[in-house]
Amino acid sequence: MAKSLELYINSIVGGYHTLMVVEGVRREQAPFTSNDHQEMLTEALRLLEDGSEGFDGRLRIFDPRNHMVRNRDGQSSLTTKQLRLFVTIPGGPIPKVEPDPTQYAPHRSTEDDEAARNLGRHLSA
Repeated sequence: MAKSLELYINSIVGGYHTLMVVEGVRREQAPFTSNDHQEMLTEALRLLEDGSEGFDGRLRIFDPRNHMVRNRDGQSSLTTKQLRLFVTIPGGPIPKVEPDPTQYAPHRSTEDDEAARNLGRHLSA
């Protein structure tokens, strides 16, 4: 039977979050805890990608205050691939890709164009 991994987000600001290893009806707290949800996601990804524990490759997140999870019920499930998108690169945040200025012409419009657009005249004839 495959184990599953669950992350419980503490609803108290600055409170410590909990990772739980679930196997059937047995639940056991993982030996890692932090008050930074990003560290918890990184640890969950490490556990899932390690492969030695026999996890099913998904992380269930329970967030009663909907800080991380935007679903009404405060629950979400992420695959390992999706979780990689949420984990910050160790060297810092993901670099922002700037568009190539040679590919796009700058937008030019006159005040008359803007006034016509604001009045909805661009929709007629």
